[in-house]
Amino acid sequence: MEIALAWLSALFAGLAAIVTYLMWRSTNRTRNEEQAEWKGRIDTVLERIMDELREVRLRLNRMDERLNGLDGRLNGLNDRLDRVDRRLDHVEGRLDRVDRKIETNSTAINQLRQIVFTRLNIPSVTSESPLRLSELGKTLSEEIDAGAWVERIADQLKVSVAGKDAYEIQSFCFDYVENTDQYSDQERRIIHKVAYQRGIMAEEIRRVLAIELRDKLLEHTGLASRG
Repeated sequence: MEIALAWLSALFAGLAAIVTYLMWRSTNRTRNEEQAEWKGRIDTVLERIMDELREVRLRLNRMDERLNGLDGRLNGLNDRLDRVDRRLDHVEGRLDRVDRKIETNSTAINQLRQIVFTRLNIPSVTSESPLRLSELGKTLSEEIDAGAWVERIADQLKVSVAGKDAYEIQSFCFDYVENTDQYSDQERRIIHKVAYQRGIMAEEIRRVLAIELRDKLLEHTGLASRG
């Protein structure tokens, strides 16, 4: 009896081992199949990725070719711009030479004008009626910037000339430019400098200021049109 039980126990143990082996084998076969399936899927995805990468590489190559073409065109444009710059430099050089010649000629003309006005003793104010600036007077007016001085002074004198006629305003202006202290240091220096360079008296330049001031005050009083 004991021997039979021992044999049955051994048989069941063997059967259990066989079942365990069969289950292990079945499980391994399933895992292998799953692994093979996943490997196939992964290979498919990788193949698609490689195809897309190859397509991207082709596109990049075509872009490189286009960029190389653009580089060539840009180099051509740069060459043209360099030639244009050189031509502009040449033109600027010629313009500079022309400017220097014009400046030289202007200086010579001014010197000649100074000699003529000084030697011929041409007055800054004509003797016509009404008095007006001569060509020398107009030049002096520009050189001392008489207009700026008149603009600064005229408004202060409106009350002083109110009710006066044109002649009285003219007389007032000649007296004013000789006796006023309404000259800045810079304005005095300019008057003296121009008088020295022109070889004339400062009084002659103040006569120019008087005529310019008279004309401005006549405008303010409404008498300019009446002369």
